[in-house]
Amino acid sequence: MLSESSLPTLLWFDCLTLNLSGRYIGQSFTFSASYTPVLLEAIPTPSWQFDLVAWSLSAPALAPIKAVANTLFPFAPLIATSAINAGVDSLVQNAISPYSSFGFGNFATTGAQPLPGGSGWSVSYGLLGLSVDGPELELYLYATVSGPAPSSPPVPDFRLFLSSGVGLTDPSPIGVSLNVSDTSLLDPLLGLRINWRAVRLDTGEEVLNQDTPLTAASATIDIDRWSGDLKFNNTWSVTSEVYRPADALIPRYTYDTETIQVGVDDVVDRHHPFVQWNYEAWFHVRAGHGPLKQHPFWNRNRTSRIHRTDILIRCLMVNRAIPEHDVPPPLEYLDTLEAFGSFDDVESWRHGVLCDYCFFGGPTRTVWKIPTPPTPEWE
Repeated sequence: MLSESSLPTLLWFDCLTLNLSGRYIGQSFTFSASYTPVLLEAIPTPSWQFDLVAWSLSAPALAPIKAVANTLFPFAPLIATSAINAGVDSLVQNAISPYSSFGFGNFATTGAQPLPGGSGWSVSYGLLGLSVDGPELELYLYATVSGPAPSSPPVPDFRLFLSSGVGLTDPSPIGVSLNVSDTSLLDPLLGLRINWRAVRLDTGEEVLNQDTPLTAASATIDIDRWSGDLKFNNTWSVTSEVYRPADALIPRYTYDTETIQVGVDDVVDRHHPFVQWNYEAWFHVRAGHGPLKQHPFWNRNRTSRIHRTDILIRCLMVNRAIPEHDVPPPLEYLDTLEAFGSFDDVESWRHGVLCDYCFFGGPTRTVWKIPTPPTPEWE
């Protein structure tokens, strides 16, 4: 040991210790200095003062010189102490303070730094206090984190659409599908369910009620329109509900409810087996000179022959004659043909009364066409 401070104890508190080892002019040395930072609450700017409280210098090669120096120069330790104090003060003021990111006086009391790996995110801080407790330096700071406004994930979009079975004579069922924009919701592990309901609008009867886990397959249903008297109905109201069932923690929660009306369009009411209508017919007067198309018109009211309403066996005239009028003619529906005659002698009264194509397939045919059940054959 070449030299050390003459303080009464080496177990000081609230100190910072600087240790330095190296070589100078080929000789090794070890230097240690401890100092206490003191905050001076000066106005307008507070500052720090660093007081040296202990130091030591060890240079084995210079040990012989120490003895001679102590004999020849008894005040050498005091001079060395003062020199080291001045050196530490200079080190603090010129080396430590300019490169510190916290503190008071020459230290910055606030600042901000970007967060590593966080695009657009940063942490802002402010120093509230600093103290030294034994070998530890304690900082008291506040910090806030800021970044881009949070972006919520897109809300899933649900949409019902008609997927199949739209023709009037199409024998297939009506297909209705639920389109889900986020297909991850179709994972059955999520526990979501879908409830389908279909109501026929002619009677208000519910004809389908299906509740299953929400999957890609269960997002589509088929609506039967040909069984029994379903063939009389044109339109169905279809509703889908995507929900999460209730459990011990949360009640049942509905994510989405959609309703769509699907079906077919028809010019007649198929709840009645027979139909006819009155219409006004216009003709050119035959008498006169020049081409017939230049002759004046005359008109008369006529009653159409009786036609069937059954989709699968009625003639094409039903679908053409009724819509061709600017104002659709009033339709007269019949539930029985008894007023015109019996089935046994139908050949005697059919001409001019019944549509040959709807009932027999043509004017020269005599085989009675069988309607699609539950339409009655004859009443």
